[in-house]
Amino acid sequence: MALFKKFKNQIKQSTGILAILLVLICNTPCLLAQSSNLQIAQELMVTKNYVQAELLYNKILKENPQDNEALLGRAILYSWQQKYKAASTDFELLLNRRANDVQTLTAYGYNLAWAGIYVKAESMFRKVLVIEPLNMDAVKGLAYLALWKGKGKLAVNRFNRLLKDSTAPADLYIGVGHAHLLAGRQKEARHSFDIANSMQPSHSGSKELLQAVQASPGFLEISVYGGYTQFESSNIWGLRSAEVAVQPNSFYRVWARYDNTLSLENFALVQNRENSEAYFAGGLVNWNKYLTTKLEGGYRNSPEGSDEQLILLEQQVFLKNKLILKGGGFVSLADQQNVWTSFGGISVPIMDGWSLEPLFYYTRPSKGNTKEQRLVLNSYTQLGKGYQISIAGIYGAISGAEGLDENIYGGSVAWMIPFAKKHWINVLLRYETGLQELLSASLGFKYRIER
Repeated sequence: MALFKKFKNQIKQSTGILAILLVLICNTPCLLAQSSNLQIAQELMVTKNYVQAELLYNKILKENPQDNEALLGRAILYSWQQKYKAASTDFELLLNRRANDVQTLTAYGYNLAWAGIYVKAESMFRKVLVIEPLNMDAVKGLAYLALWKGKGKLAVNRFNRLLKDSTAPADLYIGVGHAHLLAGRQKEARHSFDIANSMQPSHSGSKELLQAVQASPGFLEISVYGGYTQFESSNIWGLRSAEVAVQPNSFYRVWARYDNTLSLENFALVQNRENSEAYFAGGLVNWNKYLTTKLEGGYRNSPEGSDEQLILLEQQVFLKNKLILKGGGFVSLADQQNVWTSFGGISVPIMDGWSLEPLFYYTRPSKGNTKEQRLVLNSYTQLGKGYQISIAGIYGAISGAEGLDENIYGGSVAWMIPFAKKHWINVLLRYETGLQELLSASLGFKYRIER
């Protein structure tokens, strides 16, 4: 789902859709017979001189308010600049004058779709198909509309109708590739993006999408991590975690996992060579384009003989400009005393492929009135071809009874290395000092299957 969100606006503003709107202007029967100002305004729009084009359209309409061709041109110009309300005003005025004009209905349909008014947009495209059953621009509009509404399978069917034409442009293959991703068909998506890339090697979107598919979750993923921890004079090797995850489509993901990190990162457990293994089952739901929820439940074996029930919750809220609010917590329901952690933060994109994520954690450990606070700054970078690196800095403090008052410093580096379509290697290094000095290194292997 995140992959689709990233490229959704790119699809909307693709050169293929711009070409449709420009063709609608060119196909307007009176255009070539009108004054040269109309031709100049169109040329200004094609060359992206939007301010000059708008001034010229306004001048033409001031001199002749009944000039429908200039009104259509200005409406399309507004729409292309994301001035959807202004565009709708012009389109409605045009439809009052010529209710069944195919060019106006089609362009208005795209404007409504971009504005997120999907029901009315679909009615415009369907009205066009009643007038002209073979109008491919309307069929294309319905295909993109299904894509933007998140209906992957429906979008695939509609795009496939368009792809029967041997002259189908690269943008349609990119569109159907996105539809396959929504439907959880990564193999088909990869194939579509490969075709688009072969048709138009200069198209940066298809290459970037191929890399993004490589980095996106597969239909089935199996991960195993092992590691080494050095705790002052103690050190230990062991299995850190194992996970099996299934993602049937871009909206849902479920998994089961084994977690042994506490056995490797708790000073008392490392010293005594004891284990505290945890078992989880969880899921992730993308409710809509704004909201994602992650929930896990499980239990952990305690060396003292009492089991802990574990609940983990994380919520993500997607805002404008690719900002992501994050918050959640962890609760351990033990027989003696509960342990809990809460956190909150925000992911801020700095540039394409690089984002910073400050997070604040507050923890109440089980011992007395102890409390722990941490500020973590993560830096996420996508290096291309699926390579990803995450660097984090940690600063915090732990305090409580008996004069406990220690600062915590540290950092970590995680590197994801895809060396084949199905195989990834993950490397994690972590260092922390406070009550004790900890150094850990782990190596993970992930096997992924695309559908």
